[in-house]
Amino acid sequence: MLLLLLPLLLYLVSEAAEVNMKGVLTVGEVFSKTSRSPVSEFLIAACKMVIFIGASAGWAFTLYDDPIYAVGSSWRLAVIMLWSVYMAVIAWMMADMIVHMPYAPVALWEDLFNVGWLWIGISAVLVAHPVVYLGWVWMQITLSFLFAILIAGVIAFWVWLRRTYGRENNNDLTGVDRPRSI
Repeated sequence: MLLLLLPLLLYLVSEAAEVNMKGVLTVGEVFSKTSRSPVSEFLIAACKMVIFIGASAGWAFTLYDDPIYAVGSSWRLAVIMLWSVYMAVIAWMMADMIVHMPYAPVALWEDLFNVGWLWIGISAVLVAHPVVYLGWVWMQITLSFLFAILIAGVIAFWVWLRRTYGRENNNDLTGVDRPRSI
């Protein structure tokens, strides 16, 4: 279902990118006013990734080590770890937008944070938590595939953002970085 909506989402975002960019705040303009450097953005993203994957690995290990939950299904581990990979990819994308896509509209970064991180990420763990502990195997398999599809969709969106707003692809003859239309 999500993959069917991805072309429509990319079309709508590309239409929004072709609108006159005057007056639109960019990621570079907003985050240049902060005191953090690009290196610190990547270090923060790396720490977020380690925290999410490490905490989820610890959670999975406690489930694996507990005799009550270890007997049921190995899909529990997949649900936990795929959620952490999804959150890590979102964290990396947000840092990559700050460092390598300074001409991307800041609304894209805010939507990535609000939709990807808060709405989907937090609601997904709130759904995954009881599913993991109650041992519904069919729901664990469904959530594992849902997280895999979410990760693939987010990576496809990241590739599109890099091709549209990335620094290495936007240099014209003047040497000025500009977003290109699709």
